[in-house]
Amino acid sequence: MNKFQEHFIAAKTRPVQGADAMNAIATLRTFPLFSPHLPLDRKEQFRMKFQRCLRACVRRGFSLEESFGMIWEETWEEIALSDAEQCELYEELIEWAKKEAFSRAY
Repeated sequence: MNKFQEHFIAAKTRPVQGADAMNAIATLRTFPLFSPHLPLDRKEQFRMKFQRCLRACVRRGFSLEESFGMIWEETWEEIALSDAEQCELYEELIEWAKKEAFSRAY
């Protein structure tokens, strides 16, 4: 509390008991930083992490082409997928990256 306003605030407050006495900040509803619906399967986790990291690299000035393979490898080291899952996601994420590049260009 500001010492300058301490007497003013003390004079304006009234003694309260019960739940009303709680600090208003402590009673505010808090919202989670992340969605409570986190992806459960590895493919979805991989997809989200890959897209987030690739966007970050492109924002930092790296080209999409030079970043794609590097981000793929880094993501796979963290979230390993089967060969079949990799095959499916690779094609999907190639198409996604092309659309992202096109939408940024125009």
